[in-house]
Amino acid sequence: MKISVKFPKGIPFFELKNQQIANMLNDFADTSVTHIKAETKKGKDIDGRKFTKLRSSTAKLKRKKGSKTPTKPLMDTDRMRDGIYRNKTATKLSLESQIKVPNDRQKVASYHLEGSGSLPVRKFFGVGKKLESKINKLIKLRIKKLIAVKRKR
Repeated sequence: MKISVKFPKGIPFFELKNQQIANMLNDFADTSVTHIKAETKKGKDIDGRKFTKLRSSTAKLKRKKGSKTPTKPLMDTDRMRDGIYRNKTATKLSLESQIKVPNDRQKVASYHLEGSGSLPVRKFFGVGKKLESKINKLIKLRIKKLIAVKRKR
């Protein structure tokens, strides 16, 4: 998952060290994981819309298999949602942080994200406006704080 980052105007980036930027990127990735899990648990997609309801036949099948939440989309075993993690950590030499769905749930996740046959699209993983806004606010706060600390020295 990639996030476009908008840095505040007038920030002298040369004052930031790569390790500070790497730490911020990792924090943003972790914030993304927490946000995606929370929104999915609420039954909302990346744009804050409720997921398309399950067909009655799907709910019936889930009930038969012993599901605790047979009528809720993306809420059966919770392995896909709860398994989302930061799989690439930014370092001072590599300023990239990444999150992903567990390998054993990749195929299922792609069905939900793209839709397949009668399965409707359920965009649970990605960057919506709410998450992008949250991260951009964090960026502004963190950079201003880092620069203020550096200038006090």
